[in-house]
Amino acid sequence: MNRKRIALGVAVSLIICIGLILPSAISEKDKTIKFALSPMEGEDVYPIPVGSTIVHLPNGTTEVYGPQKELILSVEDKDVEMIPTPSGFVKATHVHQVPSGALIDTKGDTTKVYKDERCLLTVIDHSKINKKIVNDAQPKTFGRYSDGPGKYIEFATDDSKDTVDHYDGYWTVPSSPPNPDNNVINYLFISMQDNGIIQPVLEYSTWGNWKIASWYCNGNDCYHSTKKPVDEGDSIHGIMNYEWAGHLWEWRWTITTTGNGYSTTIHTIDFDDKNMTEQVAFEAYNIDGDEDVPGDTLFTNLNIKNNGRRVDVTWVPIVDSADAEYLDDLYVRVYSDYKVRLETAN
Repeated sequence: MNRKRIALGVAVSLIICIGLILPSAISEKDKTIKFALSPMEGEDVYPIPVGSTIVHLPNGTTEVYGPQKELILSVEDKDVEMIPTPSGFVKATHVHQVPSGALIDTKGDTTKVYKDERCLLTVIDHSKINKKIVNDAQPKTFGRYSDGPGKYIEFATDDSKDTVDHYDGYWTVPSSPPNPDNNVINYLFISMQDNGIIQPVLEYSTWGNWKIASWYCNGNDCYHSTKKPVDEGDSIHGIMNYEWAGHLWEWRWTITTTGNGYSTTIHTIDFDDKNMTEQVAFEAYNIDGDEDVPGDTLFTNLNIKNNGRRVDVTWVPIVDSADAEYLDDLYVRVYSDYKVRLETAN
């Protein structure tokens, strides 16, 4: 395909994606949204048609328009459930599962999700909510000021604000929580953030066991790639790479999570490689004690680079003091720039 034809295809996709938002003509009130709004079918999602537009309004209402610009859903966000993500609790209407390989492109208050040059989803945020990388349920200071068990339990952070174009690392799926409650969720990941946070994530939930996915959160919305199952003892490889993608998308971040023969990826062009903060983290929700958390997790081969050269890292180990009152033997063991262990009682 020549460049003119590619450009034409992108232009057509943009026109289809933007469209014209019509005034509300249909209202489906009293719907309880418990899962991510997604242009995909699958578990733990609220499916909406491919090509839909989600509009967050200043009055706290979220409206969803179908590909023909018909109103198919209108809900008040106060009635929508908060669901856990690796970046804090977020309203379900602000979380979106997208296909592996999807690209997230945000300009102003409009975010578009593409796959193979096709626009799958548009999210327009006209709300007056204060923009934050991590929402109010999870302060950007992570677990340092949390008021009870949950959120960031323990982590190592490098706050040097370096220019970083590559961060990857390995870890093994640990032992599962020995006797978890029904709604326990654990996240183990490496991550980077500036004007957004990108994360290759290993997730444990009592109803889905271990899964991997790649996440990106910007402002009030979170996007994650298709989740794939993994098992205890599997090796997980997380990769975040800032790469040239040709004239179509130019520079972009590619976040890839692999394990158990699966690979799941998400892309974004929303920010560059400057002023990055890196983490190794264990995060959890709905926990009451040691029976709800996994075993120790060793992160190895932590490679943080710029232009192929190693970036100096100063890992600062942090255990949340509030969580230490509920959980035993929490400890962040920094062996070197390349190796960090997050320890629990299990």
